[in-house]
Amino acid sequence: MTKYDSMNRRRLLTSLASASTVSLLADRIADAATKPVSDKKTSDSNEKKTEARNQQPKGRLHSARIDTNVTLFKWPFRNLSLDSTETLQTKLIALGISQAWAGTFEGIFQRDITSVNNRLSHRCKKYPFFVPMGSVNPSLPGWKKDLQRCVRQHRMSGIRLHPNYHSYSLESTALKEIMKVAAAENIVVQIATTMEDTRTQNRLVAVPDVNLTHLATILEKYTEVKIQLLNLRPKSEQVPFVEAAPNLYFDTCRIDATDGLKRFLERIPASRVLYGSNAPLLIPEASMIRIYESNLPENARKKILDENAKRLIGRDAESNLVEETE
Repeated sequence: MTKYDSMNRRRLLTSLASASTVSLLADRIADAATKPVSDKKTSDSNEKKTEARNQQPKGRLHSARIDTNVTLFKWPFRNLSLDSTETLQTKLIALGISQAWAGTFEGIFQRDITSVNNRLSHRCKKYPFFVPMGSVNPSLPGWKKDLQRCVRQHRMSGIRLHPNYHSYSLESTALKEIMKVAAAENIVVQIATTMEDTRTQNRLVAVPDVNLTHLATILEKYTEVKIQLLNLRPKSEQVPFVEAAPNLYFDTCRIDATDGLKRFLERIPASRVLYGSNAPLLIPEASMIRIYESNLPENARKKILDENAKRLIGRDAESNLVEETE
């Protein structure tokens, strides 16, 4: 990478952050200028309403961007600079993100999945910027009830699976049962193919990438289920087996090189690629930079940044988008 490439990246990050900040400040100044003077009771009432909204960011972003791949709470193997929910939200908003689909690190390693999903749901209610994607571990007893709670109790738009960490294959009977429920309830199924590069994993807990060999069978049998592969490296030899399936979607977090996304779109239509950062394990700027460096047509970029995500989960989660407050 030349020094000129580095300068261009700095300008891009500055413009992304500046545009969002200016928009937020302008809207807040306008709100302050038009807000009538109120008595103490009204002021107290407004404060309670604000507190009830629990961290919902104020201000309008000029263009919606949705991050379909973030994870909340603590990664157990090292400290991450963005593992605070509030810090992560602030960073994503600075990049122009208006909504983020959030899984939970706890769902990977803990056995009490009911409590894990309760905490995720509660955290996303406190920070409505995040849309919860529930955890289901079919290798544990009671996983069917956990799945039902995600759908019926927490009203989640989707679930996030970790077959490699939970030791089951994509040809397992349990996964087929999950797909049946997903089809009936019209929820998105995200499959995390990996969480971190095998080269940086602790050797005592090294986890290989998910084997996708049997994914084609799942895609053919459950065509109505919207499946998104997270953290997949496009160079994977397994991709050609599944890339033709119209109900399979991808994220952008591990697409490398300046022209990597453009080359990926020669194989996969833009309508099936969604922006995903894998924050806080990866810095969200990296994936955003690659989208803008790829010099995509505006319609393709808009599909990747927000239109595809809205289409996948429908209107239920649109209320979570950062928008101008009344």
